[in-house]
Amino acid sequence: MKNIVLEYNLLLILILFPFTISYADQFSKFKNELHTNRLTLRDNAVWIVASKGLVKYDKTAEKVSSVSGELGIRPDIEYLSIASTSDNSLWFASEYYGVIKYDGKMYDYADSYIAEQIGQRYMYAFIEDSDGRVFVGDLDNIFYVDNLTPFDSNKSYYHCLQMYQLSNVADGATGGGFLIMDMEFDSKGNLWIVSDNSNANINDSERELATLIKKSKDGLNEILETTNMFPYSFFDAEPILNFENINATSLVLDKEDNIWFTSEEGIHCYNQISLKDSIMTNATNPNIPATQFYANDTDDIGNIWFSSSTTLMKYDGTDFITYTCPDYNEARSILCDGDIVWVLLKDDKLLKFQNNEFETIDLTPAVMGISETVIEANKTKAYIANGVLNVENEEGITSVEVYNSLGTPLFRRETGGEDTSIQIPLPATLNGVIIVKVNNEVVKVICN
Repeated sequence: MKNIVLEYNLLLILILFPFTISYADQFSKFKNELHTNRLTLRDNAVWIVASKGLVKYDKTAEKVSSVSGELGIRPDIEYLSIASTSDNSLWFASEYYGVIKYDGKMYDYADSYIAEQIGQRYMYAFIEDSDGRVFVGDLDNIFYVDNLTPFDSNKSYYHCLQMYQLSNVADGATGGGFLIMDMEFDSKGNLWIVSDNSNANINDSERELATLIKKSKDGLNEILETTNMFPYSFFDAEPILNFENINATSLVLDKEDNIWFTSEEGIHCYNQISLKDSIMTNATNPNIPATQFYANDTDDIGNIWFSSSTTLMKYDGTDFITYTCPDYNEARSILCDGDIVWVLLKDDKLLKFQNNEFETIDLTPAVMGISETVIEANKTKAYIANGVLNVENEEGITSVEVYNSLGTPLFRRETGGEDTSIQIPLPATLNGVIIVKVNNEVVKVICN
């Protein structure tokens, strides 16, 4: 499968090379670092879109591992979003692959859209409806991605026939740059969408691209009754709230079907009955920190959780309560899991918040391709003295690898296993945490 994908992409790149460079530059402004669908649950593990590759945290074994190799995908590229569905399938997306489905085996999908939009992949949100149908959002478009059909005679590469362009601009105006950030279904099966319109452009400057959009269940079922070939059919969703140049990032629904979403304006709560949008900020409620919250999720008992870059906040229906810790920095995504809230940080750390306490889980070794082995007792010691890294292992050293905090290799050596200690001179300018892998054991050392 992977060879077919690589050959197909390479052919397109060679054909479209001059076009691709300018096209990628033109659309690079739409990239959004605040995409929040980077965590999901599957098989008693948290699956994570890290800075590179996919990472898994086994909650029972308390073990971090890279799953890129397990799935046969590249570990050195950025993935954009991830989701698990009711049939235990895993869905994830990247610019390199587009969309991939994993249910024990892999399914790639592509279509003519790849050739047309090769420099443009912003698939930041997956959603599944009550009938098990899966959709993914992109720039100006929604795909019905569960409608996979064979792309070649080997049936190892798939394409999606149904693609819809959002004709959601108020009063029928046309526009572009509608970046779907998040989607949710309400209890009646209506689809709700929030967008980043900060770089949008429209033909009629008096009209605005909608920030909150609704597609009724009946309307959705109607368009899915017919297979829509490339390039697209119009989605014809209903614009609900219109803001100009607003980056809305994350959306959830509470048990009363109120729509909560985060934007630069503040925390929004849209009531479907009163049709009123309430915006909550530090100015309206002093318990809300004076910062932008851009990720949210709901737990099993109805609390709504929000995250800013540095703060976790809970709304219990009455009060806003905030929590933080020294490691809470540059948060990107949150996920409620029973009585646990998981928070993904930009520097490849995972925070576990439970019983009002934070625990920090370092994902860096897995991101760098170092698999941590669960060991009952450390056999390795590593420490720095006079600018020299001293490594000791009582059972003998067969291999040593040293990395800096960015994952850059500093030292590698294979040995016969006879030595129980080794000394490694370090660069005088080296500072911060270094990671030492000795045999199959990982040790972290602070270099001051």
